[in-house]
Amino acid sequence: MQEEIIVRRPRCFLPKQVQVFNLVFNENKDDKGKTINNYVLYSGAFGSGKTLLLAHVGIKAALDYPGSIGFVGSLTYNQIRDVVFRKFCQEVDLYQKSLDEANIPVKIVKTITMSPGKMNIVFNNGSEIWFRSCDNERNLAGKDLDWFAIDEPVDVDESVMTQLIGRLRHDKMSFHFGVLATNPGAENHWLYKYFFMDKIPGYFVVETSTYDNILIPNYDAYITSMKSRYDADWVRRYLEGKWGAFSGQIYKMFNMEKHVRKFDIEDFTNIDKFIAGVDFGIRDPCCILIIAQTVNNNLYVVDEYYESEKSSTEIVKQLVLYHKKYKFNRIYCDPSAADLIKQGFDRGLPIGRFEGDGKVISFANNQVLPGISLVQAIIKNDRLTINSKCRNLIRSLLAYRYKQDGEQPFKDDDHAADALRYAVSDYKPFSDSIFFSCGKWRKKRWH
Repeated sequence: MQEEIIVRRPRCFLPKQVQVFNLVFNENKDDKGKTINNYVLYSGAFGSGKTLLLAHVGIKAALDYPGSIGFVGSLTYNQIRDVVFRKFCQEVDLYQKSLDEANIPVKIVKTITMSPGKMNIVFNNGSEIWFRSCDNERNLAGKDLDWFAIDEPVDVDESVMTQLIGRLRHDKMSFHFGVLATNPGAENHWLYKYFFMDKIPGYFVVETSTYDNILIPNYDAYITSMKSRYDADWVRRYLEGKWGAFSGQIYKMFNMEKHVRKFDIEDFTNIDKFIAGVDFGIRDPCCILIIAQTVNNNLYVVDEYYESEKSSTEIVKQLVLYHKKYKFNRIYCDPSAADLIKQGFDRGLPIGRFEGDGKVISFANNQVLPGISLVQAIIKNDRLTINSKCRNLIRSLLAYRYKQDGEQPFKDDDHAADALRYAVSDYKPFSDSIFFSCGKWRKKRWH
């Protein structure tokens, strides 16, 4: 006869986190007695314990429902490996420690696997938790699920949610659930539609803020530091946890429904040329945007490359591979990345022009405010369409904001936005535009 062992959660939880537990593990039924899946959004700001909450929800499901299978996802492989998977492993160790201290000779985990593209925890009761990045729909293929969890779903595509809901068909739980933990985003995001607007049965929101987390070490000093460092709009979203546009947002005219869609380059027959925008970083991410320009001057961001800790040589190799595929007309690179530009030029990439003194000058214009104005005009006139898989660019455009002085942008998660700004250095969007000047109509032709 198998003995039941009761394991206490080895952490204290905030009231809002306890509310999520209660919603997730409450079996809901409709008027006809049919079980309804629970989908709970934990919408919180910095320091509100989002990843910790996901870990304990997942571990509870694995321990309470033997043989169950769960999926945990985040946008990038690095995020799921370095943050989410690590947190799960740390919290599982705490459960095991509590058993060991009680002299209960039971091992919770059978195996932990971490290899490129594959991470999972298999429990001794037969339960499994699979960890995958959500930047590619192919990563979602696999087993039927009892539950799923998404870390920072504000960064992932709606199709991820749709696919995971469709995979909730495993039979080891009497109900299924999905739990999502995120920073707030804009009100045109699919999350806001699902959880705030549509009022679908079984969909619940728990909103919290940094101020709610009294467990933060040096709570008062942390709050004071954050409020003094950032502007009021940042505080509203990332400390108070409020959704919506904010007054410091640079690309307010960017609309997910208008400017983002899923497409394949094979869909187009009117491409005039391909260009690329490159923002270089070593510890910070390097971003490459691949852009198709059509004969009628519309821009389509086809794909993005977004990786940290890559050398100039590695980025040049990546650009060479892209150039073989797309035959770039020009590559517009961060002018400060002199070594990258020179290496690319020596490899035959159209990345800059050679000067008489031996220097290679980037094609990109590094004037920030004129570049921002041009991108704003392109978006406002609906000349830009972004492939839905370019999640880093989408996130960057939504989050890009001015400092308190309203003049200069914050240098914070701006790599993809900068790559786009470089890419449009030579772009003349309007072949025949009407301008109003000095009370008279005048016509100006771009050429």
